[in-house]
Amino acid sequence: MEFVKHFEVQTFADSMVSLALFGNVENAEEVKKHIGSGNIDAAILSPDLVADSFQVLVATNKAIYNQKNGKLKTRSVNSEILYNISPSKNIGESFKLFSFQNNAKYLLVVVLDDKENEKLGILKTRIVGDLISLENLANISDTDRIKKIYKIQEEELQCSTLVDSIVSRIATKEVT
Repeated sequence: MEFVKHFEVQTFADSMVSLALFGNVENAEEVKKHIGSGNIDAAILSPDLVADSFQVLVATNKAIYNQKNGKLKTRSVNSEILYNISPSKNIGESFKLFSFQNNAKYLLVVVLDDKENEKLGILKTRIVGDLISLENLANISDTDRIKKIYKIQEEELQCSTLVDSIVSRIATKEVT
């Protein structure tokens, strides 16, 4: 599928992550209902808080690790991705921050172990919108809001990139 990026998870050779960005979404509220009823096997995030796809991959890697080791803090690996990408240790707050709104025009989809694009194919029939390049994340993300949520000061950005600062927070969430 055009515009879908696939990544092998280095730590777990049998796992694969697919990322897809949808724009011009017309039915976000309906998609949310599908997620609630278990009809969608994916994590779907609000892309305005995603500075780079690497941020999502780090959170996804942690979720897969937790799943494989029986240490999920949430009910599923998909919800664990939302929890891990958030700087908050509060599950409800994490979902509120990174879940999409009913009127969302963009959706960032994370699908696990979909080598044949079957899950993404189902998503394409359920999401009324256009599959667009992940390169568009740079235009969609709200840098000021990201800095605020992750508590990143300008001084920190003088010696680190925004993505590195975010990833550091994701990686050390449990120890801070």
